[in-house]
Amino acid sequence: MVSTIGMLDTERMVTFDVGGDGNIVDVIGDSRTVRCEREYLIGKQLTEVCPLLNDKEKQKEFFQEVSQGRPYAISSNILVLKDGGTLLMETCLLPRKKQEGKLAGYRVFNCVKK
Repeated sequence: MVSTIGMLDTERMVTFDVGGDGNIVDVIGDSRTVRCEREYLIGKQLTEVCPLLNDKEKQKEFFQEVSQGRPYAISSNILVLKDGGTLLMETCLLPRKKQEGKLAGYRVFNCVKK
């Protein structure tokens, strides 16, 4: 089981809403806490800013969990910043479904690791 308990208690957290096409459509929270501007993140493919999700094994695990409607956690994820730098994050991806049960996208919780 994946839990986001405690993630909201940190000042260094940002949440992405990701559409079914994999593009970030909204950024919730203060994106400056992760040294990224909101405008930079919106429209990017999630895999572009979180390249670990390009790993074939991670993708297999991810789609297996999401197809069951379960969240997927990455304890050490890398967020690629606008300046090319990186930030170590703890990430939890939650699938969002349409009324008819089809996948609508994801809500992605990112918390900066200390």
